[in-house]
Amino acid sequence: MRILSISILSLTALIGGYVYWWNFVADEALAGFEKWKQQQRANQIEVSHAPLSVEGFPYRVHLSAKSLALQKNTEAGQQSPKLTLTDAWAIVEPWNFKHVIFGTEGKINITSDAPNQTYSFDLIAEKVVGSASFKSTAELEKLAIDLVKPAFTSSNNGKSSADRVQLHLKQTQEKVNETGTNAPKSTYKDSKIWHVAVRGNQLTIDQLSHSVLGPQIEELSLLLETEATIKDFTTVDGLKNWRDKGGAIDIQQANLKWNDSHFEGEGTLTLDEKNYPLGAFSTKIHGYNALVSTIAKAKHMTPKATQTTIYALNMLAKADEKGSRYVELPLSLQEGAAYIGPLKLFKLDPLFK
Repeated sequence: MRILSISILSLTALIGGYVYWWNFVADEALAGFEKWKQQQRANQIEVSHAPLSVEGFPYRVHLSAKSLALQKNTEAGQQSPKLTLTDAWAIVEPWNFKHVIFGTEGKINITSDAPNQTYSFDLIAEKVVGSASFKSTAELEKLAIDLVKPAFTSSNNGKSSADRVQLHLKQTQEKVNETGTNAPKSTYKDSKIWHVAVRGNQLTIDQLSHSVLGPQIEELSLLLETEATIKDFTTVDGLKNWRDKGGAIDIQQANLKWNDSHFEGEGTLTLDEKNYPLGAFSTKIHGYNALVSTIAKAKHMTPKATQTTIYALNMLAKADEKGSRYVELPLSLQEGAAYIGPLKLFKLDPLFK
């Protein structure tokens, strides 16, 4: 009987201790959220939200709010982007506050207001889930977002949709190459490099309805790097400053299955002085005969010119290890349009005005 009593008391103490510990961890999670808000404020981003709900006992800490908004603080007269999430939630494991799983059950909205321009962007998806890893300073280190059946509506670019869109970001700090310089070491600054991977399947983009290849893209994937900070991409002035300092995106690998053609390539992307995309890429194009036929029909090329072009490309074509034939052609974004070689594919819009 004595042993049974001791066992019951020990179990009761253990359960009571765990309940106390979980509540302590839940309080720490709320404190961590406040620390993250302060870190955003240091980046001139104000975070506001409905009252937080704390659940998840006994295995996790689950924070949720009916609404969560992040807004960039800018000077009067400038665009002030605002991100609003509906029914947002986040989950942390009690033993690892540096890793957060998050999502939203409702609409995601981005608005940007200025005296002469208002921009809005809405996203509704069947499933929105992501994960984020933070440094001890609450600075973002890794981010992954998965959108299932997303539908996008933009005031500038119309509607778009996809079966699935995935985004992965990782920040690394790289040492500056000191070779060949006598500059004082105190002047060196390590580079912060963002590594980004994007993948989308079965995309439909209304803005491309009048393009040569049509609005439907079977698959798009990108691997890219850029030396930048989050601040560079949260305001118009930040983007302009990034561009003017020579900022560029290094696209290390790109794959695009569009219409009956498959594009593979690499290159560099930035903005021109009028805020249009500016880039140059080396590409391998599979299905080039179908591509030429599509362009010829859209451009009203004569049958003789079409056949001559296909014959010339066949003469230049190579075969990969699977025996699939392809041609290597330059792809460029310039003067407000996309070109493959000398042929204009479609017009572009400026990223902002």
